[in-house]
Amino acid sequence: MSDLDDILQDVMEWGQYHAAVYRTLVERGALEPTDVSTWSDVPQGRVYDILDDLYREGAVKKQSINPTVYVAQHPEKIIDRKEEEFVEKATEAKQQLFQTYEVNLPCFAAE
Repeated sequence: MSDLDDILQDVMEWGQYHAAVYRTLVERGALEPTDVSTWSDVPQGRVYDILDDLYREGAVKKQSINPTVYVAQHPEKIIDRKEEEFVEKATEAKQQLFQTYEVNLPCFAAE
Protein backbone atom coordinates (compact mmCIF):
# COMPACT_ATOMS: atom_id res chain seq x y z
CA MET A 1 0.00 0.00 0.00
CA SER A 2 1.21 3.47 -0.80
CA ASP A 3 0.91 6.75 1.08
CA LEU A 4 -1.39 7.89 -1.72
CA ASP A 5 -3.70 4.96 -0.95
CA ASP A 6 -3.86 6.11 2.67
CA ILE A 7 -4.79 9.62 1.56
CA LEU A 8 -7.44 8.31 -0.84
CA GLN A 9 -8.91 6.18 1.93
CA ASP A 10 -9.22 9.26 4.15
CA VAL A 11 -10.43 11.75 1.57
CA MET A 12 -12.75 9.49 -0.40
CA GLU A 13 -13.84 7.33 2.56
CA TRP A 14 -12.74 4.22 0.65
CA GLY A 15 -11.32 0.95 1.80
CA GLN A 16 -7.84 -0.26 0.96
CA TYR A 17 -8.90 -2.12 -2.19
CA HIS A 18 -10.93 0.80 -3.59
CA ALA A 19 -7.99 3.15 -3.15
CA ALA A 20 -5.55 0.69 -4.74
CA VAL A 21 -7.80 0.04 -7.74
CA TYR A 22 -8.44 3.74 -8.40
CA ARG A 23 -4.74 4.63 -8.02
CA THR A 24 -3.80 1.81 -10.39
CA LEU A 25 -6.18 3.08 -13.06
CA VAL A 26 -4.83 6.63 -12.67
CA GLU A 27 -1.24 5.40 -12.94
CA ARG A 28 -1.71 2.78 -15.69
CA GLY A 29 -4.61 4.11 -17.74
CA ALA A 30 -7.35 1.95 -19.22
CA LEU A 31 -7.21 -1.66 -18.03
CA GLU A 32 -9.22 -4.85 -18.03
CA PRO A 33 -10.17 -6.19 -14.59
CA THR A 34 -7.53 -8.94 -14.68
CA ASP A 35 -4.81 -6.35 -15.31
CA VAL A 36 -6.21 -4.12 -12.56
CA SER A 37 -5.93 -7.09 -10.20
CA THR A 38 -2.34 -7.75 -11.23
CA TRP A 39 -1.14 -4.16 -10.90
CA SER A 40 -3.08 -3.29 -7.74
CA ASP A 41 -2.54 -6.54 -5.81
CA VAL A 42 -6.29 -6.74 -5.23
CA PRO A 43 -7.46 -10.36 -5.44
CA GLN A 44 -9.10 -11.25 -8.76
CA GLY A 45 -12.26 -12.34 -6.95
CA ARG A 46 -12.67 -8.90 -5.35
CA VAL A 47 -11.57 -6.64 -8.20
CA TYR A 48 -14.88 -6.98 -10.07
CA ASP A 49 -16.91 -5.88 -7.02
CA ILE A 50 -14.52 -3.00 -6.35
CA LEU A 51 -14.69 -1.82 -9.97
CA ASP A 52 -18.50 -2.00 -9.86
CA ASP A 53 -18.51 0.08 -6.64
CA LEU A 54 -16.20 2.69 -8.16
CA TYR A 55 -18.27 2.73 -11.36
CA ARG A 56 -21.52 3.33 -9.45
CA GLU A 57 -19.77 6.07 -7.46
CA GLY A 58 -18.60 7.73 -10.67
CA ALA A 59 -14.88 7.34 -9.90
CA VAL A 60 -14.27 5.11 -12.93
CA LYS A 61 -15.99 4.61 -16.25
CA LYS A 62 -16.18 1.78 -18.73
CA GLN A 63 -14.22 2.56 -21.85
CA SER A 64 -15.41 -0.54 -23.70
CA ILE A 65 -17.70 -3.46 -22.98
CA ASN A 66 -16.32 -6.56 -24.71
CA PRO A 67 -13.83 -6.90 -23.18
CA THR A 68 -14.73 -4.55 -20.34
CA VAL A 69 -12.03 -1.93 -19.94
CA TYR A 70 -12.10 0.57 -17.10
CA VAL A 71 -10.55 4.02 -16.92
CA ALA A 72 -10.32 6.41 -13.96
CA GLN A 73 -12.31 9.62 -13.93
CA HIS A 74 -10.17 12.73 -13.53
CA PRO A 75 -9.04 12.96 -9.88
CA GLU A 76 -10.04 16.62 -9.62
CA LYS A 77 -13.61 15.76 -10.58
CA ILE A 78 -14.10 13.10 -7.94
CA ILE A 79 -12.17 14.85 -5.17
CA ASP A 80 -13.96 18.17 -5.80
CA ARG A 81 -17.30 16.37 -5.55
CA LYS A 82 -16.27 14.82 -2.22
CA GLU A 83 -15.06 18.22 -0.99
CA GLU A 84 -18.40 19.80 -1.87
CA GLU A 85 -20.24 17.05 0.03
CA PHE A 86 -18.00 17.62 3.05
CA VAL A 87 -18.51 21.38 3.01
CA GLU A 88 -22.29 20.95 2.80
CA LYS A 89 -22.31 18.51 5.74
CA ALA A 90 -19.94 20.65 7.80
CA THR A 91 -22.01 23.78 7.18
CA GLU A 92 -25.19 21.99 8.21
CA ALA A 93 -23.53 20.64 11.37
CA LYS A 94 -22.22 24.10 12.30
CA GLN A 95 -25.63 25.68 11.80
CA GLN A 96 -27.40 23.10 13.93
CA LEU A 97 -24.76 23.17 16.65
CA PHE A 98 -24.69 26.96 16.65
CA GLN A 99 -28.45 27.10 17.20
CA THR A 100 -28.26 24.59 20.04
CA TYR A 101 -25.29 26.38 21.59
CA GLU A 102 -27.06 29.74 21.44
CA VAL A 103 -30.15 28.28 23.12
CA ASN A 104 -28.03 26.77 25.89
CA LEU A 105 -25.68 29.74 26.28
CA PRO A 106 -27.50 31.09 29.35
CA CYS A 107 -26.98 27.70 31.03
CA PHE A 108 -23.26 27.83 30.31
CA ALA A 109 -22.93 31.39 31.62
CA ALA A 110 -24.53 30.40 34.93
CA GLU A 111 -21.87 27.77 35.65
